[in-house]
Amino acid sequence: MWSCEAIDITHPLRCRIVGWKRVASHVEYILEVERLLGNTKKWTIQRRYTQFSEVSKRLEKFGVELGLPPKKVIGNTKEQFIAQRKDALQKFLDVICSHSLFYSSPVVAAFFGIFPPTSIVAAFDEWILLSIRGKSQWALGEKQVNCGWRAGKALYELKCGRNCLTLSAIRYGPDRCGSVEGINEALHFIRGLEYPYVSECVASWADEKGVIAVRPAFNNGTLRDHLYKSNWRDQFFVKYCVERSVFSLEALDVRFICRQVLEALSLFCALSIPFVDVHAGNVSVSDCGCEVIDVEQVLAGQPSFHRPYMLKTSWINTIEDMMVFAFGEFLFELLTGFFSFPMNSANEGLALVPSIFQPILKSIFAPDRRVMPTLIELISSDLFVDIPVAKMNRREIRMPTSVKQLLDGLCENIRQRLCSDRAQQNRIQKEEKIRRLILSEGEKLRRKQIMKREQMKFSKPYTEERDASH
Repeated sequence: MWSCEAIDITHPLRCRIVGWKRVASHVEYILEVERLLGNTKKWTIQRRYTQFSEVSKRLEKFGVELGLPPKKVIGNTKEQFIAQRKDALQKFLDVICSHSLFYSSPVVAAFFGIFPPTSIVAAFDEWILLSIRGKSQWALGEKQVNCGWRAGKALYELKCGRNCLTLSAIRYGPDRCGSVEGINEALHFIRGLEYPYVSECVASWADEKGVIAVRPAFNNGTLRDHLYKSNWRDQFFVKYCVERSVFSLEALDVRFICRQVLEALSLFCALSIPFVDVHAGNVSVSDCGCEVIDVEQVLAGQPSFHRPYMLKTSWINTIEDMMVFAFGEFLFELLTGFFSFPMNSANEGLALVPSIFQPILKSIFAPDRRVMPTLIELISSDLFVDIPVAKMNRREIRMPTSVKQLLDGLCENIRQRLCSDRAQQNRIQKEEKIRRLILSEGEKLRRKQIMKREQMKFSKPYTEERDASH
């Protein structure tokens, strides 16, 4: 079984139904789950139809057709029916495994046995209770279940007198770098960055389990909640259902928001803080401007929301490239409401946005020289060069050597693992392409023709020899 501290939840999965068996009065299907990148592993689980149905009920709120076969009460243990249902359930699993937004979610992670639901829920609650036990000024409130996309992260409401706070807790991921002591030192440094476009953090700390951050509550939610006119406390797939209408921002508002986010990213890049996960869900907006949220989360070493798409993009090689790519996704989301740019049909994606934004998105998602623009080049572009922002004197920032070393190590972990996973993914795709070619009808016919020619070649001398003897 997988350890939640060690896995990358954005790694693609494959799930096959390899059998079934009757248990008491119901049927359980035997599933073989395989993680395809990193430390590839297979494990087997057993699930009954009602568990498939529960997953479908959670995910279908997103407004996507998943193809779960209907329930049947009478005759559901007959072998012919089981075989038909097995095929239909396999198609359902294929849909779930086709998008990281589904297979990275808490409900699917629990279904596949990545995080056993009983132990993980209990472990999270116990972890948080122990973490704030000595902080009497805080009263732990309601836990917001499934309000985010990521398995391995939880959000709680806190009360401090009349003030409302939110506590986010995230487990360590595969890119983690440094000891708990070193991570706490880095958290202290980040917390001390008083910057207009970085959200205030009331407290943050790390222990052996992960990273915890406490900040003022955003009653109106994030920028994504503003776009969807949703309640931030609702489940992720309810809040951002594809059938919801998306509130459109004025072009000038988009330019102001993006310019402020670029200023924050420029600071992070200069300080080697690998914040490569900017999206509308971790940006808040007020009358004073916008602020980036969850910067502390980078120290946990968990993967970015955009990582599956970065793997497919060969011109992303540095941390700054990843920041620029994430910014492009963020800009595209503000303009269209879609979480990700359609890399396979770039022209169609560009056609969805106003013409003034097309050149900058093209430079990120379909560059002519297959080279990513820098943050400075984005800031200097016609879209943002005349947008005023509050500047910070970076020379006044004093970063301890130990923090610098930890952040540099974290950046290198993220960069190296991305390159390694991309090479592994390309190799798998090449092998799959060769396998499909070998199994194709055209290739089978070609091999038969070659074998026939070879047989004729070998039989020809024998025929000539026999004719000569006569």
